[in-house]
Amino acid sequence: MKKEFRHFCFILPLLATMTVLFISCGSDDDEPNSGSSSNAKIIVKDEFVGVGQENELFCDYKTTNPNIAITWFDNETRCNAIPRTNGQFFWCPQRAGSHKVKAVITDLQKMTTCETTIEVVNCDLGLGIIGDTKDKILRTIPSAKENNDEKGHYLLKATSDDFFCNQLYFLNSSNKVNKIELNDQIVYDYSFYTTLRSNYIAMANSFIERYNYAKQKYGNPIGGDSTMPDNDEDKYQFGIKVYSGQVSSTFKLNDRRNVILSSRYFPANRNMGVCIYLEVS
Repeated sequence: MKKEFRHFCFILPLLATMTVLFISCGSDDDEPNSGSSSNAKIIVKDEFVGVGQENELFCDYKTTNPNIAITWFDNETRCNAIPRTNGQFFWCPQRAGSHKVKAVITDLQKMTTCETTIEVVNCDLGLGIIGDTKDKILRTIPSAKENNDEKGHYLLKATSDDFFCNQLYFLNSSNKVNKIELNDQIVYDYSFYTTLRSNYIAMANSFIERYNYAKQKYGNPIGGDSTMPDNDEDKYQFGIKVYSGQVSSTFKLNDRRNVILSSRYFPANRNMGVCIYLEVS
């Protein structure tokens, strides 16, 4: 009997130790550094998230500690070299599709993770999407200038694009984008050394170049002018239409919208001016 009692006395403290270890492991699993937490979530502030845009995200995290540090990840790639000290973050994705975005919050000795999946879309034209806010365009294109003139209320950005040197983001009364235009204003010298015929042919060539650009980017047109002239006589007649704004080709942009390539006259003092533009609304 004495031997059995000694064995039992040995087992009792062993069982107590195992119980303590079991309780400790269970409490570790409940700590915030174990993974996602219900007291943190990612909020997408913009209605649309576009490629190349400065999209606003916010990490909503409840804490009394003012000295938190937040690191952001896009599909496990770190986005910010220096951790953020507040929840606001501007994210510029470089491809369309699904992105797994994660925020890792360091709060004293605790680490909390929250994540979400964000669908990124290609911009409609330039760096804009129909429905974007004025603030989003300005944070994406800080150099854009606000204008109010006979064209309407819009944000203008000059670019160095080979085919379209201006981006115009038209705004409605709610300061949301309702039309985007990329245009190029071309001046043709009209003097003793030139003729109307040569200028009209040059205008036709300018339109054809931009038509081929649009066709390569969007595919064959779905409406409007789909056959471009290939000889000088036909280009002369076509150029007259370009100058007077009678030429237009429609391309399918995406499942929601089409994009239109067109032209219009613009004054150029004593020379001849034509504006060729892509437009989506």
